[in-house]
Formats: sequence, C-alpha cells, structure tokens
Amino acid sequence: KYSIICLTVFLVLLGSCTKEFEDINKPYNQPSEASIGDLFNTVVSSMQNSWQELATYHSFIYPLTQQTTQYASSGYRLENASNEVWQSYYSMLANSKLIDTLISQDENSGNMTNILAMNRVLRAYKTMRLTEEFGDVPFHQAGYAIYGIDFYKPRFDTQQEVYKALINDLKWAVDNLSTAPTQVSLGSSETFLKNN
Repeated sequence: KYSIICLTVFLVLLGSCTKEFEDINKPYNQPSEASIGDLFNTVVSSMQNSWQELATYHSFIYPLTQQTTQYASSGYRLENASNEVWQSYYSMLANSKLIDTLISQDENSGNMTNILAMNRVLRAYKTMRLTEEFGDVPFHQAGYAIYGIDFYKPRFDTQQEVYKALINDLKWAVDNLSTAPTQVSLGSSETFLKNN
C-alpha cells in the first residue's frame, strides 16, 4: 500500500513538471519581444551621457582644460568611462538594428520611413561619438549577436568607413522624412520628440 501511494505521488509530480511548463516559467519581468516604440525609446534613453562619462568630464577633462579649478586627484580610472560608453553603444546598436529588421518585415513598412529616419539619425549620433573616442570600431556587422554565433565577432570597420556610412544614413534620413499623414506615429509614449 505504501509503495502504491509513493508511485502515485511520483507520477503526479512527474506529470506536473511538464504540463504547460513553458508558459508557467516565463519570467514576468523579461519580455520575449518588444514593440518598435519600446525599442525606439530604449535607443533614445541611451543618448544620455553615462555616469562614468560625466565623472570623467568633471574629474579629469574640465580641470585639464582649465574650465574648473584643479583639485586633488582621486585616482579615478578613465577606462571606467570607456567601458561604459562601449557597452552602452553596442546595446543601443542591437536595439536600433532590430528596429530596422522589424520594420522591414512589417507589411506596413512603407508607412514607417519616419521611424527609420529618426532611428538612423540617433544611431549616427551615437556611432559618431563612439568612433571619435575609439577610432576603428565594429559597425556594419555589429549588433546582430541575437541571430547566432556567426555574429559574435564582428570585424572592425575603419573610422573612414564608419563616417561614410553615417553620412549615407543621415542623407537617407533627410531625403525620406515625410509629412504624409499615412506615416505611422510612435504616439505620445515616444520620449525623444514627444510625437512631434
């Protein structure tokens, strides 16, 4: 009798581990997909100077350029800011390129050129800042690691190649911004231009 009860409990527990397992174990605070608007706002939020970057300006660069008075050095390490700029950029780049991908796959993509143009302008600004700080950087092949192992080690593009791509992106953005009423709006949740 005891072994039958144990066997029954075991079978019930075994079955309960697989029933709707994927749905039950989805993390509530880690979405598996995002809207174009959410991704765009994430790109916008990356435009701010980071804490470490600001600390570099205030603790190191301003005193050297005599924009503020010199004070005792705290031993602040500049690579903290460099690391933060690098990490922030490549996180933004992945989101920015995902916006491009989602729009290209959307059946209404022709009415989303304004979103693409705004995305390219923001990406160009952030990329320009990165290449001015680091010189040659991964750009054309970067931002695609979510698509698999083949994208884990993108090649470094020369600074000249990066600037040519940025100029082309900005020219495309200027040429394609539209006032047509058919253009899709990100709505009032858009945090950069407040849907203007």
